[in-house]
Amino acid sequence: MGISFGYKLISAHIGEIAIVIVPKLVRFREEEISLINATQLILNLEFKVCPGSNRFVEGRLLKEVFNETYERGV
Repeated sequence: MGISFGYKLISAHIGEIAIVIVPKLVRFREEEISLINATQLILNLEFKVCPGSNRFVEGRLLKEVFNETYERGV
């Protein structure tokens, strides 16, 4: 999706930050976990959810970045 290592993804709900460390893995609350798992923790849910609608990268929703990337066929 063009999200580089070191990007800070900020939760829209509580402002917590997850830092991208490798593809599909972030550092969140001192742990290395998937962004989906980080989202599950933030929302205090028992099930997995897509992180796109509640995370920001450089001021834009992650969902927007995802849609742009895959609409172009990248």
